[in-house]
Amino acid sequence: MARFEAPLIIGDHVHLVLRTWDTAVGATWSIDDIKTGTSREPAYAGDMNEAKEVAVAFAKAHAHHVLSRADSTEQIPAVTWHAI
Repeated sequence: MARFEAPLIIGDHVHLVLRTWDTAVGATWSIDDIKTGTSREPAYAGDMNEAKEVAVAFAKAHAHHVLSRADSTEQIPAVTWHAI
């Protein structure tokens, strides 16, 4: 079963861990916010690539929101996936 993980860390403001994995009914993705201790409930996608794309889009939108609230000018880096 394929499983992938990608950290998204931006200074002191954002620390997210994106995850994707295969299940019996399809690819799934989720995001854990390490700073707040919260998680986005797992959601299904059409395939693993779509799961990664959707997770990255949600994570970048969240990071942008957090950075703008903090008046930070830090940039959102590229997300790099690792097989786990």
